[in-house]
Amino acid sequence: MEEKYSLNKYASIINRFSMQFFDHELSDSQIGAGQYFFLARISEQQGLTAQELAAKGHFDKATATRALQRLEELSYIRREADKNDKRKCRFYTTPKAKPIVESVYAAVEQWNSILKHGMSESEVAVATRMMAQMAKNAYGYISSLIEGDKDGKSSNL
Repeated sequence: MEEKYSLNKYASIINRFSMQFFDHELSDSQIGAGQYFFLARISEQQGLTAQELAAKGHFDKATATRALQRLEELSYIRREADKNDKRKCRFYTTPKAKPIVESVYAAVEQWNSILKHGMSESEVAVATRMMAQMAKNAYGYISSLIEGDKDGKSSNL
């Protein structure tokens, strides 16, 4: 018999252990699981705004703002006012960030290796597709709830 909450249970376990792993692996850099995503995205695409970063990771604006403030305090990123819209700030990595970004990528690769241990390439591909679909389902449902709240309507999904 299928366990009633098995998908949620295992997703939660993996998420908690992921956070612990990244906090441990990145402890020398003074960043944790909450900031590494933002640093990596800025490194990959210099000049992103806080709103663009939040959207890329499906984070709320407050979470993005806190992570960016921490990275800025550590001098891993810098902000510049947008040339066309002074209300927007664009973020760029600093030279100090380069070894940290390399550590982030190494940690991500190591964690992915740990998660895939004992699985064939085809099993990894299937698991990846299934998790991507579950993430898409979750995003779609929550987005519709938020949109429904904005309109004062309740969702019947």
